[in-house]
Amino acid sequence: SYADVLARPFLSGDLADSKFYFYDLTLKTNYRFSDKDQIFLSGYFGRDVFSAGAQARFLWGNATGTLRWNHLFNERLFFNLTTFYSNYDYS
Repeated sequence: SYADVLARPFLSGDLADSKFYFYDLTLKTNYRFSDKDQIFLSGYFGRDVFSAGAQARFLWGNATGTLRWNHLFNERLFFNLTTFYSNYDYS
C-alpha cells in the first residue's frame, strides 16, 4: 500500500514530505529429494513506514525464515530438523 501517493495532493508545508506505506511478502516452497527426504523453505518479509514530515517518524518491520528437512524412516517413524531466522526492527 502506498497511501502517501494518494494523500500527497492534500498535504502541504512540513507534511508534504510525509510517507505512509507498508508491504508484506510471504514465500513458501518445498522440494522432494526422494521418497524419504523432503525440504521445506518459507519466509516472511514486511515493512511499515509512517512519517509525518519532521514531526513524527516510525519505521518497523519483520523478516523471518524457516528451513525444515523431513526424513521418513518407515511408516511409523520420521525425523524433522528445523532452523529458524527472525529479525524484528523498530525505530
